Amino acid sequence: MPAKRALIGTLVLALSILACNVSGNPAATPDLPGTITAQALTLQAPSSAAGTATATVDSGVTVSVTSDTNCREGPSQDFDVVLIAKPGQSFKVVGKNTPTNYWIIQDLAGGTCWLWGRYAVITGDPSTLPDYPTPATPAPDATKTPKPTKTPEATPKVGLTLDTSAPAAPSNLAYTRNCSTFMDGVTPKWREDITLTWNDNSDDESGFQLWTGPSSNTATLWATVPANTETINDTRTYNQGTGGQLWDNYQVVAFNANGGTFGGAVDVPRCP
Repeated sequence: MPAKRALIGTLVLALSILACNVSGNPAATPDLPGTITAQALTLQAPSSAAGTATATVDSGVTVSVTSDTNCREGPSQDFDVVLIAKPGQSFKVVGKNTPTNYWIIQDLAGGTCWLWGRYAVITGDPSTLPDYPTPATPAPDATKTPKPTKTPEATPKVGLTLDTSAPAAPSNLAYTRNCSTFMDGVTPKWREDITLTWNDNSDDESGFQLWTGPSSNTATLWATVPANTETINDTRTYNQGTGGQLWDNYQVVAFNANGGTFGGAVDVPRCP
C-alpha cells in the first residue's frame, strides 16, 4: 500500500507539471483536475472478478502434500478434479478459503484449482494470501428418467403347495428265493437266487436304495434303482456246510433331494 501511494503522488506531480506547460493554450487543455482524480481512483480500486479474489503478486507461499490429493474446481467432491497432487511435487499458492480449509494453487497449465488442506504442507507466510470466496456448488448433470417397467401380473397357482419333505416310506418288503448246487472245482457250493419286492407309496421319490449285510446294524449300500421300481434280484454263492452266517439282511429306503425314508428290513435265510 505505501508503494501504491507513492506511485499516485508521482503521477499527480507529473500531471501538475504538464498542466503548467500547456496553460498557455486553454483550448487544447482537457479537464486536468478530473483526469488526475480518475487516474488516482483507477490505481486505488481492486480489480476482482466475480467468485475470485485478486492475487497477482507472487506471495512466495508454496504447498506440497504428504499423500495423493485431488485438486478440484471448488472446495468439495461436487466439483471436477483438475489434477492429483502427489508427494514430492510443489505448487505455488495464490489464495485460501479458511472456512473450508482449502488452498487455491496454480496448476501446471497456468490456471488454478482448490486443494484440500488435510495433507497439505505450507511453506511461507499464508497470512499474506487473499481469502477466496466459496463458489456455488455446480448443478448435477441432468439424468434421463427411465420409463417405468410394467410389473407382470402374477399367475395364480390353484392348489399348488411347495413340498420339501422326503418321500413316503415303502412297505411290505418281502422275498422269494431258490437254492441250487454247483461244483467249484472240487468244492460244492450253493447258488441262492433271491427276488425282493416292496410297495411304492410315494409319487415324489427319486429312486430306492437297497442295503444289505450280515445284520441291520452292519448293512451297506448294495444297489440303487429308479423311481416307481418295486422289485430287484440278487444272487448269492457260498460254500456248503461251512457253518457260516445263517442269513442276509436286506433293507429298502425311498429317497429324493430332501432325504430318505426307511421302508423296512427282512432276513433272508441261506440255503439249504
